[in-house]
Amino acid sequence: MNISNCATSRFLRVVRHSVFVFALAFIGLDVDAQSTVRGMVHDGETNHPIPLANVSVVGSTMGTATDAHGEFRFELPDGKYTLAISALGYEKVNRDIVVSDEGERSKASVHIALYPTILLHQEVLVEGRSNKTGDLAANGSTTSTEDLMDHVPGVDFLERANFGWEPVIRGMNGGQVGLVIDGVKVIGACVDKMDPTSSYVEVENLEKLELTKGGFDLSQSSQIGGSVNLVTEKPNFNRRFQAAVESGFESAASLRRIRGVVGASHKNTSVRGSFSFKQADDFKTGEGSSVFNSGFAKNNAKLDLTRRLGLGHSVTASFLADNAWDIGYPVLLMDATLAQARIYSLTHNWTGNRGILGSVETKIYANTVDHWMDDYKRDVDQRLVMRSMNMPMYGSTRTSGGISTIEAKSGRHGFSLTLDAYRTKSFGEMYMFSTIDRIPDMYLLNLGDVVVNNGAVAGEYRIQIAARVKAQFSARLDVSTRDVENEQAQAILGGRWSLESLGRSYAIPGLSGTAEYELSTGSFLRISVADVGRLPTHVENYG
Repeated sequence: MNISNCATSRFLRVVRHSVFVFALAFIGLDVDAQSTVRGMVHDGETNHPIPLANVSVVGSTMGTATDAHGEFRFELPDGKYTLAISALGYEKVNRDIVVSDEGERSKASVHIALYPTILLHQEVLVEGRSNKTGDLAANGSTTSTEDLMDHVPGVDFLERANFGWEPVIRGMNGGQVGLVIDGVKVIGACVDKMDPTSSYVEVENLEKLELTKGGFDLSQSSQIGGSVNLVTEKPNFNRRFQAAVESGFESAASLRRIRGVVGASHKNTSVRGSFSFKQADDFKTGEGSSVFNSGFAKNNAKLDLTRRLGLGHSVTASFLADNAWDIGYPVLLMDATLAQARIYSLTHNWTGNRGILGSVETKIYANTVDHWMDDYKRDVDQRLVMRSMNMPMYGSTRTSGGISTIEAKSGRHGFSLTLDAYRTKSFGEMYMFSTIDRIPDMYLLNLGDVVVNNGAVAGEYRIQIAARVKAQFSARLDVSTRDVENEQAQAILGGRWSLESLGRSYAIPGLSGTAEYELSTGSFLRISVADVGRLPTHVENYG
């Protein structure tokens, strides 16, 4: 039996955030003698109950979900709390409550009204000014890549701890969302998704964040949930030397951080480097109590070197190293002892100054991701699940590939063509060591050298029909083969499924179209349609 550490419950932030809600919500609370908080969540327009809405207590691990009738209940000790109520397709609501056993208790029924929110698919761009290095790093209020994405409407996170939040776009995550770094595919090594790609990029690395909701942008990937491209900062030829350093402290978890960027250029050569280190202890609630085992430590370094070759040609070599350790997951059975990534890329750019062909960018890359988890710091003899058993686990991925994009323009017409190919090999294992002598040790092979080969071609056509009217049409075809190379895994899976061959192959087409009318400056009417599919992840195939 496969043992998964993926917890559906969230690890909630202790620091309270003020949320602006474009809706009216009415809340009534009924607290009985045992301090049981009851409630019901319903649609503010139709008055229908909303099942599976998330109701959580900000600053703690307590929370629940509504049942089929939109009702919820949980117990709280006396005190002041903030409830966060959210559901897919509705505007999130935060409300303050007081739980007290003094005085007459209200017997009114509980009503929480959520109002639908419209999530547009248009691209959202978050970026610093291009003529300054370190704008993002110098922004002391932005402490992580997740902070940037958290300000984008329609983007949420699976927060399992104070580290490695997994992006959720319109309720979709994992294999439903394409998450890349400069177009580079970085595949997480943990079979339980504790190391999303975004966890290996820091704010000081970033130039901009390109996010598209829905399956309308097919250039990066064919995903029904959308795509996120973390575009990193590159060397700047406009300054001979530039540097910035920032440090900070946050009392909620005693988070200490320092980060900086430095760059220099001379004639046709420019270099940029960034670094950061941060360490957090256990979270502390507003009342001063600690959330046990919720700290982490992390460092990150990135180096880029660009050489201009003349006639519009340039070459950029990039390296990113990221290490995180002692990562606590209070709501899970295990903690991450080490998560590390090494990302290498070499990019050639050509920009034309006349003619139809505008630019050509070709990138080759390779990256490694390793992830270790264990429960050696836990009292396994006292827990209720998997009692008296230590379960260290390890995962790794090795990915290499290339991507090339051609841009062209002629009058009112624009074209782009993208060729994308990569290969990844994944391995995952878990040991189970019993603390009871009479119970033998066990071994679980989560992923037995799963090899995925993927190739894709994507095209896009854009036309300016009139001064205020434009349209865009995209198409993509992904072709993928995958198989298991480890003989032990072949025997296990082949016996389970009664198959002689575990190989799989897929061909997934995708089409999308968008028409846009500009009503006024900054105001648009947009109609989009798409027919897209997605490739299964390697874990879905063989995990």
